[in-house]
Amino acid sequence: MPPLEENLDLLLRRLHGLASRRPGFAVTLFGEAGIGKSFTARALLPRVSCATFSGHATQSLSSVLLALPRPKKCPVSLERTLERLRGRQSGRVLGQQYPRPGLLRTLRRHVETLEHSTAARQAAGSAADKLRRYKEFHDGAASWSRVERIIARVEASAQGTDTRFVVTNLTGSTARTLYEDLYCRRGQAENHIKSWKTHLAADRTSCHRGPANQLRLMLHTGAYWLMWSLRRLMPKHSSWRVAQFDTLRLRLLKLAARVVEWKTKVMVHLPSAFPDQVILRLALERMPRLVI
Repeated sequence: MPPLEENLDLLLRRLHGLASRRPGFAVTLFGEAGIGKSFTARALLPRVSCATFSGHATQSLSSVLLALPRPKKCPVSLERTLERLRGRQSGRVLGQQYPRPGLLRTLRRHVETLEHSTAARQAAGSAADKLRRYKEFHDGAASWSRVERIIARVEASAQGTDTRFVVTNLTGSTARTLYEDLYCRRGQAENHIKSWKTHLAADRTSCHRGPANQLRLMLHTGAYWLMWSLRRLMPKHSSWRVAQFDTLRLRLLKLAARVVEWKTKVMVHLPSAFPDQVILRLALERMPRLVI
């Protein structure tokens, strides 16, 4: 049911009060169909003295942000966000594509021969090793406005053949360089952030004050550095070198111990036997002595 005129006047006075204290804010109307969102918007927009924009609910968030009126004094952070969104729409960002089934069949035709030859070469060699090969070509889907450069990574192992496609318009580098030095490094950076948030609960900022939450982030950053240093002490060709932080915490750090306080020092007596005693002893031997 459309809101009454007095309710519109009350809402308009509240919006004017917010605009006077906080310029540049946005108002969005949500709700089920038929409750009067369109009527309210048509009634309010002619009464406000600011730039307005209306769009359909099926529009993507990036298109809505780019279509919004630009303020006269735009913050630097907002400018950077808009530049990234424009770059994604114009194809200046290297990213993995998840094509539709029809497009996937079209792309697979370019790498079928490479998949068979890679699997045969891997089977002729050591079964435990992985063989990775690359190929680049130009193709495009029916919905694309132009043909793009596509990089295919084919990896054969004992478990089978795995193929991934990366679409980019970057030039001047080989397919291997773009995939391993740019795409994989970006994914590894995301893994570091995931370890920081998931395994060390860095996103737990439940304090009511900003300085307290900032201190929490600093403590979690120090914990990440300690866990990363502990993992670097592990042998290079072992599963401990690539173990997740929660694995290290549960199997090496969460141990029962006896603490003895002396006058000049504190002694921590570790258990005499537990499943991962050998790797913990190796890590302790490689750890430098802490002198205070």
